[in-house]
Amino acid sequence: FTSAMWVRRVDGVNYLHVNADQSGHLMEYYEPEPSIEVGRSVHIEISQVKSKTSRHYIFSVKVNGKVVWAFVDPNPKVFDNVKVYTNGHDTTPQATLWNFKIFSS
Repeated sequence: FTSAMWVRRVDGVNYLHVNADQSGHLMEYYEPEPSIEVGRSVHIEISQVKSKTSRHYIFSVKVNGKVVWAFVDPNPKVFDNVKVYTNGHDTTPQATLWNFKIFSS
């Protein structure tokens, strides 16, 4: 499986939900995120970079520059032909994306 991210509103609370692969195991983050509010901009960054102090990679999620979730991935995978969906195939988008970037090295 691959990484995925959703923003959900449940009982008036906004949640950030991220799934990621760690050497074949599902890692899941699902927590309230107070900086995600209707009508306000939010910067979400998902990255996997080689640690400067070890040979492992660090998968992390930042919201407005603050790390909200991170874990070590000793065996990161390379994904070819990555697809990006900005909303469910059967739903109307409820957000606007801009300055959307994907980097790979």
